Amino acid sequence: MCEAGYDLKLLLKNEENIITETKWGKSEADRCPYAWEKLYIPYFLQSGFWKEVDFSKAAKQGYVENGECKISGDVVFNFGKNKRYKRNQKFEYFAGLLERNFAEHNYLRYLQELEDCNALNYSIYNLSFMPVTGALNNFKGTNRLMDEENGQKLDRGDKFIYRINDFYENKSMEHIIFSNTHGRKSKTATAEENTQKLKNVLLTFLDKLNDVNGYCKYMYLIDDKKYIRKLVEEGQKPIVTGCDVVRYMKLAEEYWMIKYNKINEMM
Repeated sequence: MCEAGYDLKLLLKNEENIITETKWGKSEADRCPYAWEKLYIPYFLQSGFWKEVDFSKAAKQGYVENGECKISGDVVFNFGKNKRYKRNQKFEYFAGLLERNFAEHNYLRYLQELEDCNALNYSIYNLSFMPVTGALNNFKGTNRLMDEENGQKLDRGDKFIYRINDFYENKSMEHIIFSNTHGRKSKTATAEENTQKLKNVLLTFLDKLNDVNGYCKYMYLIDDKKYIRKLVEEGQKPIVTGCDVVRYMKLAEEYWMIKYNKINEMM
């Protein structure tokens, strides 16, 4: 039996904290000026870890640099709709599982919950920092090792944190989180040498965060260790049934409420 999720009315009514994909033209909503001005700069900047970073051009550039590591924005739980392409649709995949597994009454209720999750996809509550040096963002979003067992790509925040935790427990530059790290040949170095350099930069940055709790504290703005452990555990489970979708929505909603409370605490 599935458990219902949180009441999202509190978050949905804060329209000023919801970013529409079309408002910023071709800009990715998690990297657009609004996200930097309303989330990354006012809240992340309060952390001692980020105070040494120059945020002055962040909104215009869409990234900051911590040492040599470039940091940009990322959607944590992806419930995005994809009307242009049929491949790798998130919302449509989730909706199909709900329709397959639930009778009409429950299906419509859960479908509305899914619509609410989609409405919050680009809210400040669902955005995080992400290292792009070393292509960790591509690992989360496109790597086949992050796919579901049926090949579906879901860009899952919980599965990503499960992989990050595994990295910290088995630290190595041969870990799978580096599998999207590829350097190009330059005038002064081979592609292999530049790949190694990128891995070193990413490893140095991840070392600064110590462990998965540090990663979540400074990249996700959450320090609830019990919930972080839940992310690690849930990240090992597939999403192949309607009940899996309901469980995943509840996990995302819990994250958004933790983030909402954290942001209010920092105001």
